[in-house]
Parts: sequence; structure tokens; C-alpha cells
Amino acid sequence: MYQELLLHARPQGAMQWEFTADYSTVKTGTNPPDLLPTHRFWFVKHFTDLTPRNADALATSSDHFKVLFTAFAGEREGRRVYTLHVANLGAARQVTIQGLPEDGRLLRTVRTSESEQFRELPAVKAEGGAIRLQMPARALVTLTSLEGR
Repeated sequence: MYQELLLHARPQGAMQWEFTADYSTVKTGTNPPDLLPTHRFWFVKHFTDLTPRNADALATSSDHFKVLFTAFAGEREGRRVYTLHVANLGAARQVTIQGLPEDGRLLRTVRTSESEQFRELPAVKAEGGAIRLQMPARALVTLTSLEGR
């Protein structure tokens, strides 16, 4: 849903009240009142923690209807930062992102899937202006030049 909104509506923000009980970001644990994050929590965390604040949405496209791609550019501490969100809504597949600057910059890589939540992967670098990723089924991968916290 977030990818679709970002691609077509260009929202300026999201408010927590938008998440209803049937689309919750947390669930009650076995020891109430413990709250446990759902997959939706981790997907939202990609967008809230890894997208630069006040960033500009960049034009993107995908040649596969089950792969959604959004990208943002912003400023942080006087330097240009980029974030790329790639959602694979179907079966596992290889994804190639093209048109990237070859500035030698490593991109932090974070993945959420059905079996992992906000997992930091080894950083990647564009070669020939492209990055190739092996995407698990139903996963979100974020590549960003923002440094970790």
C-alpha cells in the first residue's frame, strides 16, 4: 500500500491513526500487555527510518507489475543522500536497478521479508550504474546512502 501511495499520490507524510485494528502494526503478545511488531511495522520502519526527511521523490519505473520501486533524494549534513525502496510482491526473483550514479558510494542494505525483520545486509555499490539484487518472495529491500544509527 505504501509503495502504491508513494508512486501515485506523492503524500507528504503518514499519520499513525491510519492503521486500524485489521491493519495493525502491532499485536498483543502471550503476556499482555506486551505488544509485538507485525510485518507491517517493519515495512513502515523502512519508510520512516530510511527515507531522508523532506526528501524529493524521484521518477522511477518497473518493468514487472509485481515489483514496485520508489526512490528519494534529500540532504543530510550538507551532502546529498539517496534511498531506494524495492518491494517484491510475488515469487523470489532477481531485480536489477539501473541509472544509478557511479560515485563509488556504498549503499546500506536493509531487508524485511516473511522470515526476517529489518535485517541489515552487506552494503552494495553500483557497478556500471546498476545494482543486482536477489529478492525473496514478498519482501521489501531498501538501499540507502543514509548511515545507520
